[in-house]
Amino acid sequence: MHVSYFRFATTETLVAEFDARGLRGQVGFIDISSRTFRGQGLVNVTSSLKGTIKGEMFVWKVYSNPVLPHESCTPHKYGPVFLDFSESHGLLVSDARLQLGDVFLEDLVERTLVLKSVTTLRVVCGILRPTSRVTTFSATFVKGVTGNLLIRQVNEDPGHTCAQREDGRTTTGILSSLVTSFGVDLDSPRMLTWRLFSRKYEAEDESLKHMLEQCRSLGSFPGTLLHEGLYPFPLANGLDDARHYELEPVPSLLSLVGQYSVLVVLYEGEQVEACSVLHRVKPKRASAVFNNSRSPTEVTGQVGVYQVSPLDPVKLSINLSFPLGNAMALGVDQLPTEDRTSCSGLSLRFHESSDLELDLDLTPAPQQGTPDLYPTGDWSGKFGTLLGLEFAAATVTDTTSTLFGTNSVLGRSVVVYDELWRVLGCANLEDHTPKITARASFSKVVEGELVLSQPTDSFFSETQILLKVNKTAGTEASFGHRWHIHSGQVDSDSDCASPGPHFNPYGASPTQRQQFGEGIPDTTFEVGDLQGKHGPLTLPAAVDIKEDPSTGRWLWTDSNLPLLGVGSVITRTFVMHGKNGDAGSLVCATIEMEELVV
Repeated sequence: MHVSYFRFATTETLVAEFDARGLRGQVGFIDISSRTFRGQGLVNVTSSLKGTIKGEMFVWKVYSNPVLPHESCTPHKYGPVFLDFSESHGLLVSDARLQLGDVFLEDLVERTLVLKSVTTLRVVCGILRPTSRVTTFSATFVKGVTGNLLIRQVNEDPGHTCAQREDGRTTTGILSSLVTSFGVDLDSPRMLTWRLFSRKYEAEDESLKHMLEQCRSLGSFPGTLLHEGLYPFPLANGLDDARHYELEPVPSLLSLVGQYSVLVVLYEGEQVEACSVLHRVKPKRASAVFNNSRSPTEVTGQVGVYQVSPLDPVKLSINLSFPLGNAMALGVDQLPTEDRTSCSGLSLRFHESSDLELDLDLTPAPQQGTPDLYPTGDWSGKFGTLLGLEFAAATVTDTTSTLFGTNSVLGRSVVVYDELWRVLGCANLEDHTPKITARASFSKVVEGELVLSQPTDSFFSETQILLKVNKTAGTEASFGHRWHIHSGQVDSDSDCASPGPHFNPYGASPTQRQQFGEGIPDTTFEVGDLQGKHGPLTLPAAVDIKEDPSTGRWLWTDSNLPLLGVGSVITRTFVMHGKNGDAGSLVCATIEMEELVV
């Protein structure tokens, strides 16, 4: 634990909520120093935990990093110990009422409170969230240093001054995930200092040009200095998760970002290593609309999802009608439907997050366990079945789903089933934002298509990848197919002899995910290295695709696959290689712009 040589104005309340491993409830921290002796760090702690066994007690510690709501509660996520309450105040019980001294809540904002049962050995995580609103900003780095920052600022609520100091600075958490783009240096982990600058507003293509030359043409001070970071950011050294979190007072960014270009500049000494422009993270909202008009007995209504930022939980709203009362379950399929009238193209499997490994044989009965004990897309498991209902209306918090990143449920299909697991209705979760779509079709040894879709609001918006393989020549499944986007262009009659090198507009070094672990950001990889970001492909046998077309369908979300700007993959070549790492090419097709959907 480092010592804070600054003090924010008092952060009055933090609450950690738990809904995992059969444990539900919360632990709240209320600063009472302002009522007694300001600055003494006096805090009341109240725990209210359900699902405990008689006499169950917990080791309780605050760890340095926030764990995202949908992530597993593991050490490489929450990082090192920041504060050990057990050592100073003993074990925590389910209904504790404690008063602690020398605890400053402003040092704990959005760090992770971890409870470890000494009886059952279960471990659960909860982010220590302020009750005030929080605004999220992001910066993506693509040259010199790769990765991203999430900057979280506690907003000053009307009538309260708990978030902001007299000098106008506000409680700010900075979550970094940074890696050098020039290869791995295991022996010399590096620390980078940082500064925030404001300058005249620039269009995104101009900002990207500065990022690609690492802002060196702008000098060490490329604008008006807003803030000089107190704590440096580490670069991942190839052994651990790249995640790192610090808290410090930073000027309010809410009125600056968007009006000016706010640059984050990283330094080694006084040498500029990388820079990026700060953007406000926009909340994501999507809906699946059931309005099939084939029959008055069909499912009608809609399901909506909403998420403010990657660090906030998903809000799920359900408003559906089942005229025959024959619905049983509701969930998110692994794939989108290709035709919601016939519900074709579905996998008939709930989407499962790769971050949460489950033994499906041990899944509890519906609504009898906490959400982490069910597949990510099993909404009826997490929140209850539809049995006997003609109408379902509910708004719940889904702590194991996300609309951001690799495990996003966006684009997948919401499906209603009857008691025999027959599909009664389906509709894709669509966010209705303007998008650009591109496609690469192939029809030689392997037949199918690659479909890419990206919102048009930013070069760094996440791109959805849908790969369809409709036909293969194999009599059995084949493994280890590498797949990439290459920089060259080929025509439809090409034998793919010279598609060029991997498309790498930002000059990243070839990267293997096993060098860093699961925390490595997509921007560390070459833009065209789809295998590095998403793993090799397994192609099903021809007979398997014929019996179940969904075996030849895959859906991914990629945060480093632009369809816009200088890094666009449009007009580049999609290549699928032979099995078991064979360099030969099974597929070679040009990616062509298909449409701009507004």
